[in-house]
Amino acid sequence: MATLSWPRLRSLSLSGHYLTSDQAESLPVLLSSLPHLQTLSLLIAREDSVSRAPVLGHHASPSTVLSGLHSLTLAYPDPEDSIFSVDTTALRHLSLRDWPRHYTYFTFENDYTSSWASPILSSDECLSILQRMDLPQITSLELVYEVQGPGSDDNLLSYVAHTLPKLSYFELHRYRANSRDPLDYMHVVELAAAAAPHAHVMRLNLDFPEDHGPHCSKHPERDAWFAKFKGELGPNIVALLEERCPLLEHVGLLYHGVPTSTWVEFHPSRCAEPRFVLDDKDPERWDSPPIPSRWYEGLEQMPLLQRRRREAAPP
Repeated sequence: MATLSWPRLRSLSLSGHYLTSDQAESLPVLLSSLPHLQTLSLLIAREDSVSRAPVLGHHASPSTVLSGLHSLTLAYPDPEDSIFSVDTTALRHLSLRDWPRHYTYFTFENDYTSSWASPILSSDECLSILQRMDLPQITSLELVYEVQGPGSDDNLLSYVAHTLPKLSYFELHRYRANSRDPLDYMHVVELAAAAAPHAHVMRLNLDFPEDHGPHCSKHPERDAWFAKFKGELGPNIVALLEERCPLLEHVGLLYHGVPTSTWVEFHPSRCAEPRFVLDDKDPERWDSPPIPSRWYEGLEQMPLLQRRRREAAPP
């Protein structure tokens, strides 16, 4: 593709994996041939030996390439990438994320995607990227990052609150670098509410210490977490958000279930029943591809899981 001209291409989505750093070198050449590109999505996994690969390289002066983008999705972005210096004033959607999802590296027995690297951003790196960009029109934002300690992302979320006032969709994946660090999840939710007070939809993956993660076949752990997830954490979070975000339609919390990790909806009290919706059969609510059926074939037969589905499914 990099050897051809694509003067009319408006949307480009590439997914796959880099095996060597050399494979990333043709990407800036390809993108330089797309003068009218409006949507760019790069979900590219990499092995441990391959570091973050810049999209446009490292240049001292801003490039005019990709200056008409409306949507930009990048997995494992390089904070020094020149793509964050282009004209982004027309951008409506920005996703600084991971692929595969970072949580798949902490699965039960870690036997699913352990061969891949996951160089997600730190909260400071994420902030440095946003500070380089001019985003007056952005309405949709996804951030994936790691915090070095409690409160280390306060500046990042405060920056979002002060500079991106039009957000109607906000998705946050926040991981603790040290799993022993405590999580004040209501403090994070308060900052998220301040960052997107006009949000219609908010999705939160907050790396709860009690969360068993994907691929957990230990039924007592799953049952205990589900009870707390549905009965305590979700209601606490949506109660706070409906006070701070009057346009909120629902908050999605990530639940690692069967057949994959799913966004479970908690709706404000002003909404009609059901205000708790877990529909793990709907691909629109999946956050990752389904896990191998060999893992959950036996688990699906559990009466408790079948009862949960009947109770949580929308009418």
